Amino acid sequence: MYDDSGYGPSFGTGSSFWDALCGYECDPTYRPTWYAAAYGLIFTRDRANGVATTVNPGTGEWLMRTTDADVDWRGGYDAKIGFRFGANKNWGIEGGYWTIDRFRGFSAASLPGGVDTPLAVNQIEFAGVNGNSFFNNAAGHRVARVNRLESAEVSLVRSSDVFDACGFAPIDFTLLAGVRYVVFREELTFGGLAAGGAWGGSLTDEAYFSDRVINNLIGFQFGIDTGFHLARTLRIFATPKFGIYNNHIDARFDAYRGDFIRGNPTPGSGITRTYPVDVDRDVFAVLSQIDVGVDWEFAPHWSAVAGYRLLAATGMGLADHQIPNDVVDFASLDRIKSNGSLLIHGAFAGLQFEF
Repeated sequence: MYDDSGYGPSFGTGSSFWDALCGYECDPTYRPTWYAAAYGLIFTRDRANGVATTVNPGTGEWLMRTTDADVDWRGGYDAKIGFRFGANKNWGIEGGYWTIDRFRGFSAASLPGGVDTPLAVNQIEFAGVNGNSFFNNAAGHRVARVNRLESAEVSLVRSSDVFDACGFAPIDFTLLAGVRYVVFREELTFGGLAAGGAWGGSLTDEAYFSDRVINNLIGFQFGIDTGFHLARTLRIFATPKFGIYNNHIDARFDAYRGDFIRGNPTPGSGITRTYPVDVDRDVFAVLSQIDVGVDWEFAPHWSAVAGYRLLAATGMGLADHQIPNDVVDFASLDRIKSNGSLLIHGAFAGLQFEF
């Protein structure tokens, strides 16, 4: 147990661990007004529907898809702060921000006799050299991916008010409603190396197609934090959130040689458009998130928190879905495909403090 002041442990009645779980003496007249939390994150994302980039010219077997550039697990952080008000301090305003470091993925394919691409590249040229020279009978292909996610939200919260004198309830509920802004950035690059070349050698032997998509979601969400106390200071919780959003999507498709000389449609194609292709679109999106975990108030006003988070979104523009079968199909490049789904998930752990 903790001493009468509520600021120090007193373990004279048994195991310190079980005493801490049973609770501590408190001042029933004191309810913290502010609270803040900081968590570390370790997350990954699911694969999109991929596009074939590389085939064996002898057998027609697919050797590589864009999804082979699968992302790894990355760390991040989550921070939030809240202010309670009202007669019982069961109303509040809460703000939070979390982000993940850049997800990165990479894949490469090559064969002694060269590799081909199923994409139509014969009507593009780089400084007068036809795209076939870089992507068909090529010394190798590479695919690279970079992702970044950021989320910021502000909510009005309302806590259940069936407590004992120490602010304890075996089962508790907190409703929340507010606005949220989520940004998901993705860049996917497909590169080809001309026969006889070496990666990192002559830049004029390399050519690339780059597809960058930025999803800007802003909308309204609501949710509920539900907790069940296994002991006075040990609580398991689930926090589902659901929101509807406007997703403003910005997309850019570019074609360039290794020395950044841009590709252009061949004169024989009859196409006068040039790269890059920049387009934007507003679409309806749905985003939901659920956190499940456990928190342990190991000292007065201090809690350790750990759990699992899943974020799912529909109505997303994903880079894999924007790559056209024919790289000079500007009509396709002008239409952003926004029917993608995104899943990001992983573990979080950290501390919360009330004051």
